Amino acid sequence: EVLVATGVAALCQNIAGMVFPQVIMKVLAPAIASMDSLPMVMLVVFLTQLLWMFGLHGPAITSSVWAPFAIANATANAAAVAAGQDPTHVFTFGFYYGFLQVSGSGITLGLVLLMMFSKAKSLKTIGRVGIIPSLFGINEPIIFGTPIIMNPFLMIPFVLGPVLIAAVNYLAMSTLFPYTTLFRSLWEAPGFLPPGFQAFLLTLDWKAAVMSVLNVVVMTVIYYPFFKMMEADELKKEMAGK
Repeated sequence: EVLVATGVAALCQNIAGMVFPQVIMKVLAPAIASMDSLPMVMLVVFLTQLLWMFGLHGPAITSSVWAPFAIANATANAAAVAAGQDPTHVFTFGFYYGFLQVSGSGITLGLVLLMMFSKAKSLKTIGRVGIIPSLFGINEPIIFGTPIIMNPFLMIPFVLGPVLIAAVNYLAMSTLFPYTTLFRSLWEAPGFLPPGFQAFLLTLDWKAAVMSVLNVVVMTVIYYPFFKMMEADELKKEMAGK
């Protein structure tokens, strides 16, 4: 193994003029570049949400593909900031969780609030149980308790709503950046924080925190009509059970 590693290192240095890790990064450069793009970010979010609908933990599966690129992007941003330059990458680990999945997959905090004040007792109970975890980005009690999995009422907003949020946030960060100090992660920040906190720590910009909170507000509006249909169906079941 030592001889093989030494031989590979020597070949890289003599043929490519670079050390082995540089060669690997050179080969992966196109993939890394394409990952930090609007279509890829939307695809990642779409697949993540879709997997949840079939009872599979979306982020645990898709992150095995996108997380290395997102972490590499965050590292590059931090290095740029340390060198006195502007961050260049939008799609980072913090961007994904601080903006696109704030309060958990599907950005369900608004849905939880709607459930807390529902006329249906079952939904109200689940909402009250799930509110504290949801504030800190843990919404498995909602996904499995409601359940959102295989739920015909919530499939459209849960799968497609976050894709819309991803598109708006990515475009805002990639097109507005030359004209404002807003956005783009400077480094990584702690996760599992209430909406807005991680976004602010990532960017040190209050406007980023506002946008993170607005993501929750917009998703609440998207969930509302579908929630009302689910609530009406649940009330019928409760009345039938009396």
